[in-house]
Amino acid sequence: MECLKSGAPRQDSFRCNLLNLVESLNEDQWNLQELVDRGQAEKSAQHSAFISARAANALYYALDDDLLFSAAEAIYEANAALNDLQIRSGWVCLDS
Repeated sequence: MECLKSGAPRQDSFRCNLLNLVESLNEDQWNLQELVDRGQAEKSAQHSAFISARAANALYYALDDDLLFSAAEAIYEANAALNDLQIRSGWVCLDS
């Protein structure tokens, strides 16, 4: 997060490690979903894992070099994690 705040260039190794974390968190939340479906885990545990995976993915995308792509994907993932953002058509106006 400090890298984003300061505008300092990101480190590829950090982003690679972050992607590995995202993939691991995604796998965990899908495994928990399967357990929930079988009645072997609480939905709250899966929901918490889902939020963690989405939040980590938002940070991963926020570090992308393509600023437009970065912003769009980070907002999408943050919205999925928080589930309370009002993203509407026309909220962001982009000139070509």
